[in-house]
Amino acid sequence: MRRCVGGLVFVLWIFLICIKPVYSFGTNRKDKILLISAEYVPFDIIISPDVNLSTFRSFINESCLLNEISLEDFNSSADVHSAILSGGLYHTSSVDKLVANNCDQIIRSKLSPHFEPLWLTNQRQGMKSGSFYWPDDFVAVNKSRPDFAVGSNPTERNAYFDTKMIHRWLLNPSITFMSIFIPPPPVLRDSEFMYNYVEYVDEFISNLLLIIKKSSRLNSSVSIIFIGGTAVVNNQNNFEAVPIRKIFKQWPVSAFGNHFKQARLLEFWPTPNELEEDDLRLLDEQNPDYFSCSTTEFRQQNPNLDTGLLPPYYLVAKSGKILQGNTDSRNPEITSMPRSSPFVLLWGKAFTTSPEVCGFSQSKSNSPIQLYDIYPMVCWALGLQQPWLNWGKLSRVKKYLKNHPSDAQVADFEGGIIAALALALAITFIACALKHHLRYNSLHPVGNNMASVRYKKRRIRRPWLGSVQASGSLSHHVLLGNHRDDNGFALDESEEEEVLMENDLSARENRRREKESADAYIQMLHSPTGNRSAPSLTRA
Repeated sequence: MRRCVGGLVFVLWIFLICIKPVYSFGTNRKDKILLISAEYVPFDIIISPDVNLSTFRSFINESCLLNEISLEDFNSSADVHSAILSGGLYHTSSVDKLVANNCDQIIRSKLSPHFEPLWLTNQRQGMKSGSFYWPDDFVAVNKSRPDFAVGSNPTERNAYFDTKMIHRWLLNPSITFMSIFIPPPPVLRDSEFMYNYVEYVDEFISNLLLIIKKSSRLNSSVSIIFIGGTAVVNNQNNFEAVPIRKIFKQWPVSAFGNHFKQARLLEFWPTPNELEEDDLRLLDEQNPDYFSCSTTEFRQQNPNLDTGLLPPYYLVAKSGKILQGNTDSRNPEITSMPRSSPFVLLWGKAFTTSPEVCGFSQSKSNSPIQLYDIYPMVCWALGLQQPWLNWGKLSRVKKYLKNHPSDAQVADFEGGIIAALALALAITFIACALKHHLRYNSLHPVGNNMASVRYKKRRIRRPWLGSVQASGSLSHHVLLGNHRDDNGFALDESEEEEVLMENDLSARENRRREKESADAYIQMLHSPTGNRSAPSLTRA
């Protein structure tokens, strides 16, 4: 217990030192940020003069363009979207070391990741968040989910028509952050499919900007971070692609989720009660490419854990493999596919449009941003005062912010991670102290029965005490057991001794009074001329 208390004092001391930096940044509590991902939009197409993309052209002209974003540390689209939303990787390379008996660890890594999504950081500050088909946002993270969410299996059609839902969210003043995922086309067989997808995204952005610009309030408060072209990561890894649909032949593309075409951890959503014997065999048998994890078994083993919405199965690729849900740009048929280079567009009042730092004229000497930096950028723009631990750097993105932080504020912001760590350690020590306290109370209850036992063990035998009539006084052990101080705590040994002496004296006084009353009554009965009225008996 002393270790817990000592550690708690030390951690709280560190936290008090760091609390000023944590609360010293961010001012735009009324602003809204839309984080949009359209990973199959190639930069080469949207700037091509041969394609009629009027919305994208005006969008680029009004935005700060950041191109040549590095994807060096990423192996899949799941990694990319984890970095964008949380400033770190949900799915680390440790999956290479996992085997079939680690399913519990795999599922828990989704429910309690090391990094925190932006929607949860925003909600911890008392604001609300919306998720529009963003991957994994239907899974509970640290027992929390987005306040508003749409869909776990997106398609182009329902995403297009659900823009009315985004409009309603924008009009809600308490919703300040939204993550929006624009789903890829079902099949990518040639460049025509890619052009069709870009035109669809162009129309989607057109509707969204129309909603924002029609309202002066939204136009002055909403900012957009648009990220495209990140699907190229699927062509850069060295994993062996395993076409999972050739194994589970009877199931459509939608059964494996429509977020990513490739993943180390692929969702499998079979129709309830329609798994055939062959399917069960494919899920249970050992094979060199993948193993399966049943979330149903996990939920049965953890009935009180809030998991959110989990797919019935996760298919986990083994070391050196990646699972492919459908045909994508790895297909040798696609030879004329435009180069999909990652880029970021920053639009709205939160970001600068200075030609010195934006667009094609940006200085090549400036270090490019990383996708991890999106997390601190959004935190600063929204004034989120308690960012979670992340791999991003505000110093790399401060020049793109209209309300750009000073060097001192950057140091405070990035130093706030220490305070977050101190807070996490403080919570750990508090939990340790509470656990010890509850355990002590369970072994040493302070109720009436235990108090009487303590009294019987500790009292000194006093031969001058006679038996006390039940009608005259309560037993000593009950008196002592019920005797507590004004704060409700049981008395210590020295105080118990005082109470015991007081009870002894009180008992003797009661016996004396009762004897006097009895003698007086007997004398009255034998007196021929005395007063016949009975004296009142004194009760303790």
